[in-house]
Amino acid sequence: THLFPDVPVGVLSAFSLYCWLTALRTDRAGWYAAAGGLFAAGYLCRETVLLDGPVYLALWAWAGKLWRPRLAWVAAAPALA
Repeated sequence: THLFPDVPVGVLSAFSLYCWLTALRTDRAGWYAAAGGLFAAGYLCRETVLLDGPVYLALWAWAGKLWRPRLAWVAAAPALA
């Protein structure tokens, strides 16, 4: 058998989206950093996690309040990856 990265990518993507939704609700830097870190880990497994990008943007627009200073924490881990 072969070990494919689809399952870890799906799990990391789901947890990252959960952290993203929690971050948008609570506006805490830790949740933003967790969402970015899990997204970066998913990217390191397989780059198809980039397809989640429009979902993140849509949820951000749907949550309102587009100006969030702590949002920069999301980009820290993916930028390092």
